[in-house]
Amino acid sequence: MLLSKIPHEYEAVVDPISEILTSFENVEAKIEMEIRLLSRASELKRTLQFNEKVSSDIVKFEEEKEKIKQQLQHCRRVLESTNLFTDQIGGALGTQAKDFLNTSESLIQKYYRYLNPLPSNNVIKFEGENGELNILIPLQNESMFSNVKHTLSSGQLNVLAIAIFLAINESQQLSKLDFVAIDDPIQNMDDVNRFAICDVLGKLSKQLILSTHDMDFVKLFIKKNEHIKSDIQLYILESPQLKSGKIKRMDFVNEA
Repeated sequence: MLLSKIPHEYEAVVDPISEILTSFENVEAKIEMEIRLLSRASELKRTLQFNEKVSSDIVKFEEEKEKIKQQLQHCRRVLESTNLFTDQIGGALGTQAKDFLNTSESLIQKYYRYLNPLPSNNVIKFEGENGELNILIPLQNESMFSNVKHTLSSGQLNVLAIAIFLAINESQQLSKLDFVAIDDPIQNMDDVNRFAICDVLGKLSKQLILSTHDMDFVKLFIKKNEHIKSDIQLYILESPQLKSGKIKRMDFVNEA
């Protein structure tokens, strides 16, 4: 309200009211200041609490870091000790394993003799050096030896690989799966090796799953194993994927 002129009789009343209004304004300003101070104090308190939590987390992190560091040092010491023990034991066991593999009674030697029935190179020798296992074949009446990868043909290397595979499969005790699966075992083999592998695979005590693209080998395998012909099943795959209608069974395998 705007008063252009205050009557004389009200002047004595207006002055105290003005003082009261001024006092209220001062109080209001002080309250606003205190509110701002309280807000600032609250913000500082939250910041302080956050900093204290961060500081506490840093201390915990440093403690965990030190624990992990000690555990890592312990693991390194254990690893070094284990490696030392492994090297020591491996050397002894490696020598024993090498000696066993080189005996004529080892499965690898037997399978290799069966699959590669050539008197000139039907013996192999295992040599270990610097953690590596080398397979050698004798030359000049066993007075000299050469690494098989530099001496044997691709077909002979395939024969050796199958011999090692069959020996490991027969000896292993880790898996309970009672079958042998081989993909195209007669690659680069000559006729002698093909006849031999038909005999060896036919005498396996485990179920044999054999894949090949060579129908002549299939016929040879069936002919060489006519005594177990009723146990042989032949399927023709007409697609790389196992799809319905693309797998055909050849009934002639089970004919008399």
